[in-house]
Amino acid sequence: NYGAEAGADKYLELVKKAVATGKTLVLGCDDVEVAKAALEIAKAGKPILNGANASNYEAMNALAKEADVVLGVSGANLDEIYDTVAALEKAGNKNLIIDATGASLKETYANAVQIRRAALKDQDRTFVNTSKLAVKDKYMQEALVSLFTMKYGSIVVVDELGYAEALPLFGLRQNVFTDPQKPMKVEPGLYPL
Repeated sequence: NYGAEAGADKYLELVKKAVATGKTLVLGCDDVEVAKAALEIAKAGKPILNGANASNYEAMNALAKEADVVLGVSGANLDEIYDTVAALEKAGNKNLIIDATGASLKETYANAVQIRRAALKDQDRTFVNTSKLAVKDKYMQEALVSLFTMKYGSIVVVDELGYAEALPLFGLRQNVFTDPQKPMKVEPGLYPL
């Protein structure tokens, strides 16, 4: 994520290094000029531009539309996020991701629950968009990623994820989204190693 205290040059160098990995990036930047420069570097990989908020959503929307990338929306609270998403949808952008990450774990969980509840139970079309959650507690990371995988997180961002941490999560995700009435089968045959 971009922070003004670190400087734009350092952030853009980091984006260049991240692009070299070939992964899809989430560019966390709420400064429009720095986001524009970062998108120039990473636009071939179709990154997510996570930086729209109540104060800059118009400029970020224009930037995301120009680069044809998904726009991440965040805010100080759910009301602000709701109003910003509604304004972006009114402006014609339906390619949005809601950043439900709060200041604390409790707030993040409450935001995720309220967003899903509004979308499903209240039939509110504004909160139907994909939700992104960031897990920053390295000691509770596995438990939180498991919780958000099963319940409310469409995209869960973690600082680092090794093989030993990822394998149980992939198994969990596969088991949650598999029909238990239909056993998994492997076609019989010879397969190369």
